[in-house]
Amino acid sequence: MKKDMFLEHSIFSTTISDKKIDIDAILHEFQKNTKHHTHTHFINNRWENIYINPQNIPSILPLLSEIHSIAIETFHTKLAPHQTLGIPHELLGYEKNEFWFNSALPGESTGSHNHN
Repeated sequence: MKKDMFLEHSIFSTTISDKKIDIDAILHEFQKNTKHHTHTHFINNRWENIYINPQNIPSILPLLSEIHSIAIETFHTKLAPHQTLGIPHELLGYEKNEFWFNSALPGESTGSHNHN
């Protein structure tokens, strides 16, 4: 797990090499379901924060599960006995999906934005 700092906030990243996670399938399902995308910010001629219900991209579920396991393993000492971590999304009954995609072509970059 790699930890970086940005504006006094911790950003964690890791490399996942699980054969159940098929990035090509995730990208294919993401691209074929554009009618189900919702967006929040149009910056520099591209959308930031592209949200999609996991029912429309089922190949993402093993990745979300793996991310959840890594987060629990990393932060379990900071959680109270009754606390857990989760990625809110519609399949769990949440109003909106709290994971998103940022899709960019070569040479494009993410602009400054929030996640409201």
